[in-house]
Amino acid sequence: MNYGHALRFGLHLPSDADCGPGRLVEVAGLAEQWGLDLLVVPAGTVGDDLGPSTVASWIAGATVSLGLVLEARPATLHPAMLARAVASLDRLTEGRVEPAFRAGPPTAASGTADSVAALGEAIAVVRELWNVLDRGLGRFTGRFYRLAGAEKAAPAHDVPISVDGQDQDLLRLVGLRADEWSTGCDAVTLTQGNSAVDEAARGAGRDPREIRRRVTIRGGFDERTGGFTGTAAGPARRSRPRAPSPRPYAAAAHMIRSGAIGWFQLRPVGGAVADVSADATAYAHRDANFSLVVTGDVDEVVDRAWVRLSPFLDGLCISFESSLRPERIAAAWPPRTLSRLRELRSVYDPEGVFGDNFALTPAANHPRRKHPMSDYGHELWFGSFVTPTARPPQAPVELAQTSERAGLDLVSFQDHPYQSAFQDTWTLMSYVAARTERIRISGNVLSLPLRPPAVLARAAASLDRLTGGRVELGIGAGAFWDGIVAMGGRRLEPAQAVRAVEEAVDVIRGLWATDETGPLRVPGEFYTVNGAKRGPAPAHRIPIRIGAYRPRMLRLTGKIADGWLPSLGFLPEGPASLRAMNEQIDEAASAAGREPAAVSRLLNLSGRFTSGAGGGLLQGTPGDWAEQIADLALQYGVSGFILASDESADLNLFGHEVAPRARELVQSERVT
Repeated sequence: MNYGHALRFGLHLPSDADCGPGRLVEVAGLAEQWGLDLLVVPAGTVGDDLGPSTVASWIAGATVSLGLVLEARPATLHPAMLARAVASLDRLTEGRVEPAFRAGPPTAASGTADSVAALGEAIAVVRELWNVLDRGLGRFTGRFYRLAGAEKAAPAHDVPISVDGQDQDLLRLVGLRADEWSTGCDAVTLTQGNSAVDEAARGAGRDPREIRRRVTIRGGFDERTGGFTGTAAGPARRSRPRAPSPRPYAAAAHMIRSGAIGWFQLRPVGGAVADVSADATAYAHRDANFSLVVTGDVDEVVDRAWVRLSPFLDGLCISFESSLRPERIAAAWPPRTLSRLRELRSVYDPEGVFGDNFALTPAANHPRRKHPMSDYGHELWFGSFVTPTARPPQAPVELAQTSERAGLDLVSFQDHPYQSAFQDTWTLMSYVAARTERIRISGNVLSLPLRPPAVLARAAASLDRLTGGRVELGIGAGAFWDGIVAMGGRRLEPAQAVRAVEEAVDVIRGLWATDETGPLRVPGEFYTVNGAKRGPAPAHRIPIRIGAYRPRMLRLTGKIADGWLPSLGFLPEGPASLRAMNEQIDEAASAAGREPAAVSRLLNLSGRFTSGAGGGLLQGTPGDWAEQIADLALQYGVSGFILASDESADLNLFGHEVAPRARELVQSERVT
């Protein structure tokens, strides 16, 4: 039967975890160059493939006119969040996005019935949140999903919803509710499926011609005859085992070919040193079999090449290392060795004269030290905190590009999915990643109650691989609980929220740990992972920072986090609050066997630049700002300063004038 629809042609994007960003851009560019209509981003296999929403958003930022079909499984993420993500990406691309939903796996008790019923509810939730013609709040009550007064936000165009699959219950759902049926099957099955869809549509009072049909064909062109050979097919089946991903020698070869380094030396660590305990000497990790020495001229270029190889190495020697970040210090020395070296430094080098050589801060409160430790010795970096406004959708993208041009190190976005005036933060981050080249990207902070940690782990690792290691993770326990509940989330008491964050971090890090054998199992109270396949691994060790203000969350930050991310405006006594809050983090870190310096301290800032003398904290000239920021670094150990502003002029002043002057002041004070 001819349904009368205009023909559309597209490509199915390869998205396995080994597929580098260059290959993805190449495929998307070819599809656009050939004048194809669609690029299908597959849902893929957890652990093997990149996250589809992240890939689609990233590809959207790298293309101009290509339509994008995003395959998604609402069973893995609340459909309200999918609705936000698709609407945000559709606005960013001016109407180039379509979702294709797949049902979740059938249950033993009910087979496919429950999974198809849940998919039907998911479609209803998505359409409810897109229906801004009905000016009320979004409400829906079903067996699987619930909306309790959520704000609505429409996409840029009337987005069709496709459903993929061949099960009879699912075909009936297509006829009842979908705009398109997507499948990969032979001609006979396709004819039978069309009949089932048509019958269900007529039963619901719909014209079957309203429902488009899309089929995936797998095959190729014969080089000799130029003819096409292939068949319609279902999801791809790998015919041979996949190669290990990625291999150390491939990462090493990439580093050598990159031109980033001038010296690459691999040598055995033999003789007596191989028998010395790693904790018995300042040169730790002497129990290793081999050592690798890499040098280069430009720190940033070497670091970018290094991130692909570092996951295969155990330990680090940083006597001559260009970067002194806390995570590198933690990798260089086991905790007991690091503690002992700090004590020795307190006795023999309390002023840190040899800081550039050993990269260690003297121990806190040592008898020979004049003042308690407040400066953790971290390198300073600077970032922006941009509002993810939905109108106009390109405004935060342009501010991210301004941040990069201003020399800032990071651009971050708040995450309030229940705010219809905001774009979906992860979609925006992925899109911005494709529109920038150097700047790091983070949520500030991501709302865990609405972002399941298993899905977040895969999305973060995917984006980190696509960007070559530019992703950082800021997470929060949740604050605006009425909005969270309205979007279908669960309201938690403060103590529950703290436990939920700890479980989430366990899940995220567990899924990233692809070097560990066996699937991940986390029998949590709030997040349960029962045999999930690990992976993909991120391109570098993504730091996890926690937004925390109260004692329990501060103690958790010291116990498990890589960084603390508060906002200056929410500190009860302003900067003076930092000392006591730092002490709580430090005590918890020490109790967990960690160095307090392993937890970096960040601070969201806001203020006003003036041409003359200011009237208080961060109210003055760029020079005034630099001096006050230097004091925050030296007195309270803050090393990451993030300016909350949507003004390009402020970001330029912060990056071009404040940041370099503050670094000079801190470095000068540390040397003297």
